[in-house]
Amino acid sequence: MASTKNLREFLETASKEPKEQVVAGQVPMPPVLLFAPRHHAEDRLHTELLEMTGKIFLELGESLVKKRTYNQIDTADQVLQAMVDVANAAQTAIASEGSVSKLVDVRPSPNMSINRDIPREDLHRELLDVLFSHLIHDKRTLRDLDYLLQKFVNAFSQLPTDAEGKHIVFTFFVNEVDRNNIGTEQSPIYEDVQSIMLNTIRMPTEVYRDLVTKNEKPLKTPATNATSSKNGPERHAPTREQEAPRYSTEQRTSFLDMLRNALGAPDASESDNEPEPPEDKVTLKMDYRIITAKIKPKKFKKAQQDIDDSMRRVVKLGAKEYGERVTKVLYVLK
Repeated sequence: MASTKNLREFLETASKEPKEQVVAGQVPMPPVLLFAPRHHAEDRLHTELLEMTGKIFLELGESLVKKRTYNQIDTADQVLQAMVDVANAAQTAIASEGSVSKLVDVRPSPNMSINRDIPREDLHRELLDVLFSHLIHDKRTLRDLDYLLQKFVNAFSQLPTDAEGKHIVFTFFVNEVDRNNIGTEQSPIYEDVQSIMLNTIRMPTEVYRDLVTKNEKPLKTPATNATSSKNGPERHAPTREQEAPRYSTEQRTSFLDMLRNALGAPDASESDNEPEPPEDKVTLKMDYRIITAKIKPKKFKKAQQDIDDSMRRVVKLGAKEYGERVTKVLYVLK
């Protein structure tokens, strides 16, 4: 059992913005994204996803506090090891040994190893398809997702990662409610199912270093911060009404643009002043994995009170309230 004091400190830091976690001396924990319609706040199914998020972070914290690598970030080797340990702890929590795994059905995880040459002009679209095709609902959702992931990557740019011949691992969670047909095509029976997807991206450190060094311009912040629900704070990406003014390409580099630059496509400013390179293809090389876990409603309901009590014993917050602190809500059209 991890020290309650150390676990509390870990969880409190893990609920802060990524850059604040780095300042506090630990690697940022995986972002948690909740795709939901605007009326989700009063929806029991989405509330239970927040509670499950609290449970996952509690178990993640237990594992990492015992491992004691999450706050060893003085050297590149330490940072890379911490990120691997975070990814492994997250996977273990939902897919194998953790108590969360008893509350979910885990779908066999697809592994995508990508190493192919593609036309340069298709690189941006290709990255979009590879990374986010299972997440994107509309263009506004993509923009908001792009902004949140950019903040995460910018936080990591403050850490030493300059290690040759190694890999860097990013993880993030995506939660949503799916409507599944549990009947037949002739006699459909629809059931709402809560899904938790753990996404893992693995890329060479050289690619990541190019990514962050080419993103030296400041991040633009949305016009407003998170609002609060009646039950506690809730974070969400900017809505259309709250959207920050549009910025020029020179002022803002998106997460996808950073990847695009890192993988060899020239900046717009460069292409205006330099001749086109002789080759018209680039190599896209990365590994991507998704593990999907669906909540078992009956088992979750039996464990619900214990989940809430265990979270309150550590951080004096219920599982839902803690889940709200670490979750970014992305509103979608449904």
